[in-house]
This record gives sequence, structure tokens and C-alpha cells, in this order.
Amino acid sequence: MNFKKITALLMCLMLILSLGACAKGNGGTEPPAVERADVRFEDMDAGEYDDTLINEIIDRLDEAITKKNNDKEVADLIDQLIAEYGRLSDAYTLAEIAYYTTPDDEELFQKYTDADALCLYVDDDVQVIISRVLDSEYEQIMLEKINVEDASPFYDYEGMSDEEAALQDRIIALQAEFNEYYSETKEVTAEFNGQTITWEYVDSLDTSSAEYAEAYSAMYRAEAMEMGRILIEQAKLRNEVAAMYGYDNYYEMAWEETYSRTYSYEDFETVVDYYKEYLRDYTGILQSMNYLRADYLPMRDCTVTDIYDRLLEGRYLKPNAEKAIKYIKEYNLLNIVGPESYSVGFSTRFVTYNEPYIYVYERDPIYNMEFLGTIAHETGHCTNFFYDQKNSIASLLFDLDVAETQSTGFVLMYMDAFAKIYGDAGKGIPRQMFGDAIGTIQNCGFQAEVERLLYTTEDLTPEKMCELAAEIADEYAYYNANESDGLNYFWAHIPHFSDSPGYVVSYVMSQVASLAMYTNYLDEPKKTAQLFDELLTEDLGRLQYAEMLEKYGLDKIYTEEFYKELAKIAESYRK
Repeated sequence: MNFKKITALLMCLMLILSLGACAKGNGGTEPPAVERADVRFEDMDAGEYDDTLINEIIDRLDEAITKKNNDKEVADLIDQLIAEYGRLSDAYTLAEIAYYTTPDDEELFQKYTDADALCLYVDDDVQVIISRVLDSEYEQIMLEKINVEDASPFYDYEGMSDEEAALQDRIIALQAEFNEYYSETKEVTAEFNGQTITWEYVDSLDTSSAEYAEAYSAMYRAEAMEMGRILIEQAKLRNEVAAMYGYDNYYEMAWEETYSRTYSYEDFETVVDYYKEYLRDYTGILQSMNYLRADYLPMRDCTVTDIYDRLLEGRYLKPNAEKAIKYIKEYNLLNIVGPESYSVGFSTRFVTYNEPYIYVYERDPIYNMEFLGTIAHETGHCTNFFYDQKNSIASLLFDLDVAETQSTGFVLMYMDAFAKIYGDAGKGIPRQMFGDAIGTIQNCGFQAEVERLLYTTEDLTPEKMCELAAEIADEYAYYNANESDGLNYFWAHIPHFSDSPGYVVSYVMSQVASLAMYTNYLDEPKKTAQLFDELLTEDLGRLQYAEMLEKYGLDKIYTEEFYKELAKIAESYRK
């Protein structure tokens, strides 16, 4: 049984890491050459979303495997299946980008929503036919074509029942509604000072006034109630799906089936318990120091759009990262979008062209430090995609926690380089990046605990979830997520809860792995820098999180001494 769905890969929060490791690497061996199309982003075109051809291929392949000694036809049809599946995947991604860039365009929104649904059902059909071929005499041909380390999730997959498909239709419709609220294209109202207001009213106020702050809070709460209602309803429907597969709840199912995690929820609890004991109190201190200290303020006047030029000119990058960034820059595969766009950052790979891609929402200049970190994080992902050689079907199986460690590693591994290229204006960058690394454990640890409650709490309402979320926020000293009335509304505005259930815990586990790498880097900078450059090229389908910890010497994330070590580093930045 396997319940995976191809999506625009790795819509990322602001995560940070560096890398150091006491491990056996390949001595800096250059990764094998990758065939790609050398196509600029603006020249990509995947067309519309017509599944006619892929359905025909599936039907022909289903018939072909009933014949004896039919190797050539089966092999040819599998090649066609992989190619067409890649085209549909790219069409979805381009529809997503078009909508994200212009979220108030109703036609683009509808195309994206339709593509999302289409990908879900095509994915299901593709996995069914893969399972049938694997259960036939042509098993070996399919194994060679999909080229994954562990194909066991593809065996014996029977596909969605009509009942499950109906549930998925409702889940997707709710996701579309959530996206409308998140992008502020669906109107919400709130009662304020005896009148009904909208976001338009809030935008008309002086942002420095008390009235603005109060009106904003009223709208934020009202919107959270609507978005929270959607998340709770999605969780209920997903739990119904999980019950069909014998799981107590969907969170448990996603953990095992969607992400195939090699660590337990108890391992996650070990990590966050140590965080709460040793690091919690440093988080707010480090971030407040950086955002308020005078040495941060000049960052407001610095552009980060030319960050690749600065990194390349300064010769700060190791060979693998340098080669990837030169390519991304040359082919315009870093897409920085304006303030009217959908406010996320993500990376993906266009399968048809085998091209990496980054989408980054540009923040107000006051957030330049965060914008810089987001670009660095997504560049870590895209560097790996640059070396990725898996086909579209194999891409269904990858280790998310390793992927996030690759990306978060890029931020801390190169934070000193970022500081150098900004000169005096960037001298607060290393402290900020380390502070944000600790803050990510706080932020996403909070999110992970809240999300689990969505699937395991009976008779849950948005109001009840606000109370529970406030209690969790207090445990993390995450007071900026508490409103003045003592409740927490932030949980309802997290898009991962709607479109990527079970995802956010990976941010925590990749973060602590990254910080373990960073502490190793402090001891052995040259060796660790080389190992990090190697990590960026690791095949996500062939390296699992637990294996990565062992290979790169990161097992200490489960030890108390490691968090004491991080606390000492935090204390040094505090001075």
C-alpha cells in the first residue's frame, strides 16, 4: 500500500542549517553527468492538462502484460508512461506557478485547482499499473525502468475505491477554499467597533495607529476561524481515508506511507524536549537582538537579487554548489516574485526538461535577512535537483528529511560567506542565521504538535484548537504566536496543514541534523565543507534519514550533550 501524490516539491518555510560531519565521504568525487535540456524558465511550456494520452498508454500496457514474451512492447510502453507522467507533472507545476504569481486571477486559480485534482487521480492510476506490471512476468523490466532503491510501496497497490475518491474530491475542494483565504482572494468579515469590516478597511488605516492593530487582530481572528474550520474538516475526511487502510488516524498513515520515515514520533519528542530544556529561552533573545541591533538595519538597503553573483565572484562556493548555481543563474531558474504574489517559497524540478527551479516571494526590505535565508534554503534544494537523475515515477519516492537537511544546510554552511559579501551591513548575519535555526525548531516543533492534535483530538472545533495551540505555544515560549486574549490563531494560517499533511515535522528533524553538522563544522571546517558539498548531490531515493545520520556523523541529535553544546553557542552569540 502506498498513498503518495506528486506535488510541487518542498514548499519551504524559513529553515536554517550548516553542515559538519565525522563521516566517510567519497573524497569529493565529482557526481556523474546529468542530461538536461538547458532551457530557461520563460521558455518552458507544458501545455494543458489532458489525461487522454496517459490513460491510453495505461490501457495498452495493461493489455500488453497479458501476452507472453512481449518484453519489447512492455518496455516501450513503460518508457511512454514515464515520459507522459513527467509532462503532466510539469504542467501541474507551471499551473501552480502561474496561480502563485497572480493569485487574484480566477481563471489561473481554477486551472491550478483542476490540475491538482487531475494529478491525484493520474497518480493513482499510474501506481495501479505499476503494481500490475510488478505482479506480472515483466517485473524486472519495470524495476529497471522506475529505478528506485526500494520499490516495495508499489507492489499490490489496488487504487482508490469510489468511496475514497469521493472523500478526496471533498478534501481537494476544501484545499482550494483554504488557498482562497490564504491568498486573501476570498472575502472574510469581522465585527469591529460596531461595524462590519474587511481587509480593505484595515489597509486603509494608518499602520502605526492603535486602531490598525486592533482592526488587524479582529480580521486575523475571523479569518483564522474560517481557515481553522477547513483544516479540521480536512483532517476528519483524511481520517476516514486512513480508516480504510487500517490506521487509527491519517497522521499515523502519512508518517508511514507518504513519508516512509525512519524515525518515530517519540524520536521527535526527544528532540523537542531537549529544545525546551536547553534552547527555548535563547530563541527570542537571539532574534530580538538581531532585528533590533543597529548592525542589522543596513540590510534594509541591500538587495539580495544579485546574491548568486556575489557568491560566485567571492569564490565562496565548493565545486558542486558552484556548478549548480552557475547553471541556475544562467538559465534564469531563480524566480523572485513581487509582493502581490502568493507568499511562499518553494523549489522543484521540471521532469521533462530535468531543470531545477526556485520560486521566492520577495518581502518588504525590512525582512531582507529572512528573504536572504529563504533564497539560500531553496538554493540548497535546487542544487540537489541539479544533480537529480531520477525519472518522474521514481521521484514519487524520496526521503523528505534528507531533502530538507540538504536545503537547510546551505544556509548555515554559507552564512559566513553571506556576511562577507554584505560587508559591514551583514555582520549580524551569522548570529541571525543561527538564531533562526533555533527558532525553526521552536516554530515547526509547535506546528508539528498542533498538527498531530488535528488528527487525534475528538470533537475538535476551531475555538478548542486555539486553546490547545496556545498551551503548546507556551511550552515552546512561542509567545509571538499568542494573541492578546491568550489564544493562538496562528495555527490556522499554516498552508502545509492543508496541502501537505504530516510535512512540518521534517523541518524540525532536518534542522537538528543541520545543527549537528554545524557543530562538526566548527571542529573540522575543511573536511565538513567537502562533505556538505557531497551531501548536496545525494540521491534522495537512495539515502534515508537514519542512514544520513550515521554516514555524516549526526547521531548526536538524540543526546543531551548536543543541546548543551548548542546552548553554549547561543550564549556566545548573546554577548
